[in-house]
Amino acid sequence: MQKKNLVVIGNGMAGARAVEEILARDGDQQFEITMFGDEPYGNYNRILLSNVLNGSQRESEIYLNPLDWYRDNGITLHIGVQADSILRKSKCVLGCDGTIEAYDKLIIATGSRSYIPPIAGLTLENRQYKPGLFVFRTLDDCREIEQARCEAAGHDRHDAAQAREDRARRTRGKRQRLAPHRPALAQLPAGHVPLNH
Repeated sequence: MQKKNLVVIGNGMAGARAVEEILARDGDQQFEITMFGDEPYGNYNRILLSNVLNGSQRESEIYLNPLDWYRDNGITLHIGVQADSILRKSKCVLGCDGTIEAYDKLIIATGSRSYIPPIAGLTLENRQYKPGLFVFRTLDDCREIEQARCEAAGHDRHDAAQAREDRARRTRGKRQRLAPHRPALAQLPAGHVPLNH
Protein backbone atom coordinates (compact mmCIF):
# COMPACT_ATOMS: atom_id res chain seq x y z
CA MET A 1 0.00 0.00 0.00
CA GLN A 2 1.39 3.38 -0.99
CA LYS A 3 1.44 5.96 1.76
CA LYS A 4 -0.68 9.08 1.39
CA ASN A 5 0.72 12.57 1.91
CA LEU A 6 -0.46 14.30 5.07
CA VAL A 7 0.44 17.97 5.33
CA VAL A 8 -0.03 19.84 8.60
CA ILE A 9 0.05 23.63 8.50
CA GLY A 10 1.05 24.74 11.96
CA ASN A 11 3.65 23.32 14.32
CA GLY A 12 2.16 24.67 17.53
CA MET A 13 0.58 22.69 20.32
CA ALA A 14 -2.53 21.74 18.30
CA GLY A 15 -0.75 20.70 15.11
CA ALA A 16 1.97 18.73 16.87
CA ARG A 17 -0.55 17.07 19.18
CA ALA A 18 -2.61 15.97 16.18
CA VAL A 19 0.51 14.41 14.65
CA GLU A 20 1.38 12.70 17.96
CA GLU A 21 -2.08 11.10 17.94
CA ILE A 22 -1.73 10.04 14.32
CA LEU A 23 1.64 8.43 15.10
CA ALA A 24 0.22 6.70 18.18
CA ARG A 25 -2.36 5.06 15.92
CA ASP A 26 0.25 3.79 13.46
CA GLY A 27 -0.32 6.74 11.15
CA ASP A 28 3.31 6.58 10.06
CA GLN A 29 2.33 3.36 8.24
CA GLN A 30 -0.39 5.25 6.33
CA PHE A 31 1.11 8.70 5.80
CA GLU A 32 4.20 10.56 4.76
CA ILE A 33 3.87 13.46 7.20
CA THR A 34 5.01 16.99 6.39
CA MET A 35 4.62 20.00 8.68
CA PHE A 36 4.98 23.73 8.15
CA GLY A 37 6.00 25.82 11.16
CA ASP A 38 6.68 29.53 10.88
CA GLU A 39 8.88 29.56 14.00
CA PRO A 40 12.43 28.20 13.72
CA TYR A 41 11.98 25.70 16.57
CA GLY A 42 10.41 22.42 17.48
CA ASN A 43 7.07 22.44 19.27
CA TYR A 44 6.95 24.05 22.71
CA ASN A 45 4.37 24.74 25.39
CA ARG A 46 3.24 28.36 24.95
CA ILE A 47 1.45 28.24 28.28
CA LEU A 48 4.86 28.13 29.98
CA LEU A 49 6.25 31.21 28.21
CA SER A 50 5.55 33.31 31.31
CA ASN A 51 7.85 30.98 33.24
CA VAL A 52 10.59 31.54 30.67
CA LEU A 53 10.13 35.28 30.93
CA ASN A 54 10.15 35.30 34.74
CA GLY A 55 13.13 32.94 34.80
CA SER A 56 11.52 30.03 36.62
CA GLN A 57 12.09 27.77 33.59
CA ARG A 58 14.64 27.64 30.79
CA GLU A 59 13.58 27.63 27.15
CA SER A 60 14.87 24.07 26.82
CA GLU A 61 12.47 22.95 29.57
CA ILE A 62 9.30 23.93 27.71
CA TYR A 63 9.93 22.01 24.49
CA LEU A 64 7.38 19.28 23.87
CA ASN A 65 8.98 18.00 20.67
CA PRO A 66 12.55 19.08 19.96
CA LEU A 67 13.80 18.99 16.38
CA ASP A 68 15.19 15.45 16.79
CA TRP A 69 11.64 14.17 17.42
CA TYR A 70 10.59 15.08 13.88
CA ARG A 71 13.56 13.30 12.33
CA ASP A 72 13.14 10.26 14.58
CA ASN A 73 9.49 9.97 13.51
CA GLY A 74 10.14 10.44 9.79
CA ILE A 75 8.38 13.81 9.70
CA THR A 76 9.49 16.47 7.23
CA LEU A 77 9.38 19.79 9.10
CA HIS A 78 9.68 22.98 7.10
CA ILE A 79 11.12 24.92 9.99
CA GLY A 80 10.65 28.67 9.93
CA VAL A 81 8.50 28.38 6.79
CA GLN A 82 5.05 29.90 6.81
CA ALA A 83 2.48 28.31 4.50
CA ASP A 84 1.50 31.11 2.10
CA SER A 85 -1.33 29.48 0.20
CA ILE A 86 -3.28 26.32 -0.42
CA LEU A 87 -4.02 25.31 -4.00
CA ARG A 88 -7.13 23.22 -3.47
CA LYS A 89 -7.62 22.04 -7.04
CA SER A 90 -4.06 20.77 -7.36
CA LYS A 91 -3.93 19.78 -3.65
CA CYS A 92 -0.67 21.60 -2.88
CA VAL A 93 0.57 23.85 -0.09
CA LEU A 94 2.97 26.66 -1.02
CA GLY A 95 5.50 27.84 1.53
CA CYS A 96 6.83 31.39 1.79
CA ASP A 97 10.26 30.08 0.70
CA GLY A 98 8.91 28.53 -2.52
CA THR A 99 8.43 25.06 -1.04
CA ILE A 100 5.61 23.09 -2.68
CA GLU A 101 4.11 20.10 -0.87
CA ALA A 102 1.38 17.94 -2.38
CA TYR A 103 -1.22 16.54 -0.02
CA ASP A 104 -3.89 13.87 0.07
CA LYS A 105 -5.01 14.98 3.54
CA LEU A 106 -4.53 18.44 5.03
CA ILE A 107 -4.72 19.65 8.63
CA ILE A 108 -4.79 23.39 9.29
CA ALA A 109 -3.74 24.17 12.87
CA THR A 110 -2.34 27.67 12.58
CA GLY A 111 -3.06 29.08 16.02
CA SER A 112 -3.37 32.79 16.56
CA ARG A 113 -1.56 36.09 16.54
CA SER A 114 -1.36 38.69 19.26
CA TYR A 115 -3.95 41.42 18.81
CA ILE A 116 -2.87 45.00 19.34
CA PRO A 117 -5.82 47.39 19.45
CA PRO A 118 -5.74 50.29 16.99
CA ILE A 119 -4.63 52.94 19.48
CA ALA A 120 -3.29 56.23 18.14
CA GLY A 121 0.46 56.64 18.57
CA LEU A 122 1.47 52.96 18.52
CA THR A 123 2.75 52.94 14.95
CA LEU A 124 5.30 54.81 12.90
CA GLU A 125 4.47 56.43 9.57
CA ASN A 126 5.26 53.17 7.73
CA ARG A 127 2.65 51.38 9.92
CA GLN A 128 5.35 49.42 11.76
CA TYR A 129 4.97 49.30 15.53
CA LYS A 130 7.11 51.74 17.47
CA PRO A 131 10.21 50.42 19.22
CA GLY A 132 9.40 49.37 22.76
CA LEU A 133 5.98 47.92 21.91
CA PHE A 134 5.98 44.18 22.53
CA VAL A 135 3.58 41.32 22.06
CA PHE A 136 3.89 38.16 24.13
CA ARG A 137 3.15 34.94 22.28
CA THR A 138 6.40 33.27 21.16
CA LEU A 139 9.89 32.41 22.36
CA ASP A 140 11.20 35.23 20.18
CA ASP A 141 8.82 37.63 21.95
CA CYS A 142 10.30 36.52 25.30
CA ARG A 143 13.79 37.13 23.98
CA GLU A 144 12.90 40.61 22.71
CA ILE A 145 11.31 41.56 26.03
CA GLU A 146 14.32 40.21 27.95
CA GLN A 147 16.72 42.05 25.66
CA ALA A 148 14.83 45.31 26.16
CA ARG A 149 14.79 44.79 29.92
CA CYS A 150 18.57 44.23 29.92
CA GLU A 151 19.24 47.18 27.63
CA ALA A 152 17.19 49.38 29.93
CA ALA A 153 19.35 48.19 32.81
CA GLY A 154 22.55 48.73 30.79
CA HIS A 155 23.39 45.07 30.19
CA ASP A 156 24.36 43.21 27.01
CA ARG A 157 23.02 39.87 25.64
CA HIS A 158 25.41 37.76 27.69
CA ASP A 159 24.25 39.61 30.80
CA ALA A 160 20.64 38.96 29.73
CA ALA A 161 21.24 35.21 29.61
CA GLN A 162 23.02 35.30 32.97
CA ALA A 163 20.19 37.37 34.49
CA ARG A 164 17.64 34.77 33.28
CA GLU A 165 19.65 31.97 34.89
CA ASP A 166 20.00 33.89 38.16
CA ARG A 167 16.26 34.61 38.25
CA ALA A 168 15.54 30.95 37.49
CA ARG A 169 17.60 29.83 40.49
CA ARG A 170 15.95 32.35 42.82
CA THR A 171 12.44 31.60 41.56
CA ARG A 172 12.84 27.82 41.84
CA GLY A 173 13.80 28.20 45.46
CA LYS A 174 10.77 30.40 46.17
CA ARG A 175 8.45 27.99 44.38
CA GLN A 176 9.62 25.13 46.56
CA ARG A 177 9.17 27.15 49.77
CA LEU A 178 5.66 28.27 48.75
CA ALA A 179 4.46 24.85 47.66
CA PRO A 180 3.16 23.72 51.12
CA HIS A 181 0.62 26.60 51.09
CA ARG A 182 -1.01 25.56 47.81
CA PRO A 183 -3.20 22.76 49.24
CA ALA A 184 -4.59 25.18 51.83
CA LEU A 185 -5.52 27.65 49.08
CA ALA A 186 -7.22 24.90 47.11
CA GLN A 187 -9.63 24.34 50.04
CA LEU A 188 -10.94 27.92 49.88
CA PRO A 189 -14.32 28.53 48.22
CA ALA A 190 -14.26 29.85 44.65
CA GLY A 191 -13.91 33.61 44.45
CA HIS A 192 -12.40 33.88 47.94
CA VAL A 193 -9.32 36.06 48.13
CA PRO A 194 -7.07 35.37 51.12
CA LEU A 195 -5.93 38.58 52.78
CA ASN A 196 -2.81 39.00 54.84
CA HIS A 197 -3.46 41.29 57.82
